[in-house]
Amino acid sequence: RYEHCIGTLHVTWTMLKRFIKNYVKQEKWCNHEVLKLFSDDILKSLRLAALLHDLGHGPFSHALERATRYLGPKIDHDIITTYLLTYNFPEESLQNLCPDQALLKSLEKSEEVNNFKKELKIIPLEIREIIVGIYSRDYKMRLSEPDGFNRIRLFLYSLLKGDIGSDRIDYLLRDTYFSGLGHRFNFSDLLENLRGIYDENSGRLLLAVDSKGRNVVEFLMITRYYHYKLIAHHPRNILEEIKFRERIKRDLNKSKGINYFLKIAMGDDY
Repeated sequence: RYEHCIGTLHVTWTMLKRFIKNYVKQEKWCNHEVLKLFSDDILKSLRLAALLHDLGHGPFSHALERATRYLGPKIDHDIITTYLLTYNFPEESLQNLCPDQALLKSLEKSEEVNNFKKELKIIPLEIREIIVGIYSRDYKMRLSEPDGFNRIRLFLYSLLKGDIGSDRIDYLLRDTYFSGLGHRFNFSDLLENLRGIYDENSGRLLLAVDSKGRNVVEFLMITRYYHYKLIAHHPRNILEEIKFRERIKRDLNKSKGINYFLKIAMGDDY
């Protein structure tokens, strides 16, 4: 997960620089004035969003989240990431995360969570709000948005979290490499064909790919298909996840229940 976050930062920055280079030369469906909206604060926030987007993952990542469907609160790493950055749980997700509000309050005062908060305070709240606004399309920012941010917000989200976003690109390239699978798309071809579409009606910039890059996008989707088929959904992997879920279920019955489950979800050693 740590390597993935650093890799996502690298891929995000590489894609953005190449997009700007391509967009400056682009003649159709563009508005070059929109590039002025990429202020220093926006660029800093985008880099930090790439680096911190998985901050809320607990041990065993998605396997732990899927176990919550059967055993307890609905853990969502994006919700926990948002909380660690803003100290504020989205109201609609609070009840799902923990029906016992007294327990949640005690958890919020835990040493692990407070250590996270202290470290993240080096990032100004204004920047943290923009960070969450980038990786979460539906987040309602509590502070005023930077000038023009809404015009490029969907573009920034797509660059990081979209179907051809850096988050997905990094884990597909990383997992296929380390698992020894050879079905990897050509990242250089994708960079070559990155474009933007400026929607005159909404005044928003959209991430796009030149028609010449259709093949690389299709191969990216195929890579994702085989990633799930041969890695994520490999029978051995599924078996290990079931055994993991049963272990948590057994330990829950021996412990104080939900308190134990939330503690490991928020970062306690397991």
